[in-house]
Amino acid sequence: MCPSARDHRSDCDSIVAAGHCHDSSALETLQRCFLTCSQREPNAVLGYLRRYKDPTPLQALASTTALEILGARTTLRSVCMGGEHRPPHEPPAVWRRRLLLAFGPRALTLCTPWREKTTARVETWQRAFGNFPGGVAPPRSHLSVAHLRDSPRVRLVSNFLTDEESQAVLALARPLFRPSPPLVSQRPTVRNSSTAVLPREAQISQHVVSIAAYFAGVHPSHVESLQVVHYAPGQLYEPHTDALDGCDLSHRFYGGRRALTFIIYLNDLDDGDTGGSTRFPALGLNVRPLKNAALVFENYDAHGNEDPRTLHSGEPPKSSAKYAMNVWVRTAPWAAFAIGAAQH
Repeated sequence: MCPSARDHRSDCDSIVAAGHCHDSSALETLQRCFLTCSQREPNAVLGYLRRYKDPTPLQALASTTALEILGARTTLRSVCMGGEHRPPHEPPAVWRRRLLLAFGPRALTLCTPWREKTTARVETWQRAFGNFPGGVAPPRSHLSVAHLRDSPRVRLVSNFLTDEESQAVLALARPLFRPSPPLVSQRPTVRNSSTAVLPREAQISQHVVSIAAYFAGVHPSHVESLQVVHYAPGQLYEPHTDALDGCDLSHRFYGGRRALTFIIYLNDLDDGDTGGSTRFPALGLNVRPLKNAALVFENYDAHGNEDPRTLHSGEPPKSSAKYAMNVWVRTAPWAAFAIGAAQH
């Protein structure tokens, strides 16, 4: 059962009374005052829900995206999914399909941490970013992509940011930190970290959004406003998924669902600190923060359904401060003026 809907503003009565549920500002009103609009003007709300259908989550890590193209350039033979038995003439994608047909979805989850497929360093980054806005390429020339799981696709991209870029993000975020709001669906999720929502117009924000959009293969308008999180020792985020609450229909007007997650680690933990990892219990996967690296994963399966295997938690660091940045790619252009969305 879904909990009661709620508004994201205290003055929704006056906004709705002025007719903003059906005028030129209706989309912004529906984002902020969905409950009151539904109560006062249900026909208008139903009309907009029919017009703005929930987009099917894109194949966020399709083989044509930069992330997967670079990730395919591996110099190590993979033993995931029976890779050691693959005929040399058969492409890996064909072999994976054969395994899936023969053994079902279980065949796609047999990779273990000591059997990861890792790319060599790729010396083509500058050319890959030749079409960046302004034609300016980031000051880096290589990266590596570790294939942690193939279903759902989970990748760890080293050198996603430079030290200077991570420092610029932290400098912008520090005065903006506030207590992190919990997710509310069936029950509040324990989340006692701090969060800073970065101004979208800031130069470093635009830069990171462009990089994430490039690797996801989408227009930058599909990337949400960036959120930086700070975990003090002992602070955590209980297991949750990044797929948005299906009970909250107002998200339809923010830009669809969160198809893809980038967790960018902005610092290393102290030596000896065994906490602070990103843990996927259903996948048997723990990812320790690696400064400047991005952990990338899909939130929906190939049929557009929320993938419960992406349930993950932010484990508490034991002695260190942990800083990370959440970058979410939506199925439709993100409404930058959405106030309530930044709290979910």
